[in-house]
Amino acid sequence: MRRALKKAKISRIQHPHDSGTWTTSTEMRVRPAAAFPWRDPGRFARWTQGEHDEYDSWLDEYIAEAENSSQTLHPAVNELQDRICSSTRLTQLAQGMYDELALRPLPPNKKVPFHVNITDYQHMLRSLNYFLTVPILWNSYRYLIGWTSCPILSLFWRPLHTTCGFAFFQDPEVNIIMKKILDKWGEYLRSPESAWCLDDGPRCWFNPEALTHLLSEANAGNDLPIQSFEEIYICDPSKPRYGFTSWDNFFTRHFRKGVRPLAYPDDNSVIVHACESTPRRIQLNVQESDKFWTKGTPYSLTDMLGHDSLSSHFRSGTVYQAYLSALSYHRWHAPVSGRVVRATLIQGFYFSEPPYDGFNPGYYPNGEEKLTWDNAYQTAVATRALIFIEADNRDIGLMAALFVGMTEVSTCEIAVKDGDRVRKGDEIGSFHCGGSTYCLIFREGVDFLGLPDPARANHIYPVRGFLARVKSTGEVQ
Repeated sequence: MRRALKKAKISRIQHPHDSGTWTTSTEMRVRPAAAFPWRDPGRFARWTQGEHDEYDSWLDEYIAEAENSSQTLHPAVNELQDRICSSTRLTQLAQGMYDELALRPLPPNKKVPFHVNITDYQHMLRSLNYFLTVPILWNSYRYLIGWTSCPILSLFWRPLHTTCGFAFFQDPEVNIIMKKILDKWGEYLRSPESAWCLDDGPRCWFNPEALTHLLSEANAGNDLPIQSFEEIYICDPSKPRYGFTSWDNFFTRHFRKGVRPLAYPDDNSVIVHACESTPRRIQLNVQESDKFWTKGTPYSLTDMLGHDSLSSHFRSGTVYQAYLSALSYHRWHAPVSGRVVRATLIQGFYFSEPPYDGFNPGYYPNGEEKLTWDNAYQTAVATRALIFIEADNRDIGLMAALFVGMTEVSTCEIAVKDGDRVRKGDEIGSFHCGGSTYCLIFREGVDFLGLPDPARANHIYPVRGFLARVKSTGEVQ
């Protein structure tokens, strides 16, 4: 493993500051290593024939392992099977989503019919059952399309985009059982049995290729020379697997002190990034209620905030949304200093894609547009943590931080409670199991200087680094 650490090469690209006069050492950016292409989460319909073949090859490998494992169904998976078989409607939907795939028109760049990985829901259940005893493994192809931490989503990806699949995965009973299945998988990822993937083998997280990407993203926001894994993260290189006891222990790793300095700690007019993330979208004049499921996915405050009574405070306000890579740091930090008014977990759907999506031959957005719209949709339907903070800065006032656990990334751990005092930069929670997204929501009238432009920000911004400055009442830019 030590040899792998020394061999990994990182290339740094520094991007110009987005705000002229408000600069700080925490605004450095890093792209993935030049030896590898930049990730494009892409839309299914935009995949090339080669990308379809790669997806099929990867999924076939897992399915073959599942078929050869001879495992009995886990009680939670068996419960899903029993529920499907005892309901005519769910049987029709579960099988219909696979039958429907055969009738879909081929999207652009797809020259041959879809390869049949899974033919029916019974086959799907056997494959799903196998995933419950497999950690999240490194795969360069899945990294490039943004699926590094979503093997179960990969299993459901094609049927999820059918009409029957949309209805099946939004069924309340199916969703409840899916939570039990994901909880069981989470138990495995927190167990020592999942740690075998933290080695330097081909599918492990400390092989040279995986480590190159880990370090490239981790070195974001550093004015220092390129740092090694043990210099960036709290770990013990003298121990096996650097002292990490499970996949989840590795995934929720901490930065060492000083790696992410706090921007302008004594200036309450400065808001900092709550997560290590890439800006995805900024929307002004957000409506209290809107059709978030339509193309363009406008934000709908009432749905995002779980119909909380405080939703109306943000009518016509601003939403800032950013996306977290599965390879990055996944702990949340307070964007402002203030008092926690309310901290709550909102249960949502675990597998749901926008109904305008799928294999619609008339709808082919590019990868970035697809990801932006999907992320916005998830803010209203996925499991998410909601934290309201009354900022010390009266020009900010009441604000909300929404941390969204998309698909199997459904474990949102809140580390603060109602009434707590938080200082800007304090840790307030974390994600488990994979990449996700978050939003900061501000009231109408809050005016910003220096917000990054999502159209140009295809790079990582460091947590606790400068996000924006809030103009004071009466201040002229």
